[in-house]
Amino acid sequence: MELATQIALEQLDSVNDQFERTRGEHKAATTAQNVTRMRAAIQRLAPPDSAYLERMRSTNEFEVLGVVKALRDDYAAGYMRTLRQEINADLFSDFLEMAAYLLREEKLKQPAAVLAGGVLEEHIRKLCELNGIACSSSEDSAAKPKKLDAMNSELAKATVYGKNDQNQITAWCGIRNSPPRALRRFR
Repeated sequence: MELATQIALEQLDSVNDQFERTRGEHKAATTAQNVTRMRAAIQRLAPPDSAYLERMRSTNEFEVLGVVKALRDDYAAGYMRTLRQEINADLFSDFLEMAAYLLREEKLKQPAAVLAGGVLEEHIRKLCELNGIACSSSEDSAAKPKKLDAMNSELAKATVYGKNDQNQITAWCGIRNSPPRALRRFR
């Protein structure tokens, strides 16, 4: 199970457990706390413009709980990725297998690095799109694609991932962009 899915399930289970522990209490503060926590979890974990976000606007705490449970079930079943994301993941996997073959069987380090680097760059671009980060910059009225380093930096700044991940991506980008002689040390 993906780490992101596991984290989402833990958060939704925590909110649900809190609701169940305080269910018999008829205090306005407890109800407000539960509804607020449930809505916050839905906003954090549901895709933009999704039915989850639409339905969570209810003032009935049991309806909001139903949204939490539906979101949790969909995460558990693996339904949170769009068909396009599934196809991209499959395609990226094929390209990475090709890169591994080039490296392992053909001993072609540079082509393997370029192929894997292209997959990395496209994945970073998709992460930017998913998180509302522009993938191009407008200079002189012409849109220019942003460099991988710039997108990587913006994703880390937006806390999509941490500093360690940012550094790892920078290192992988460096391998892809290295001249063929520099790759000799990876024998």
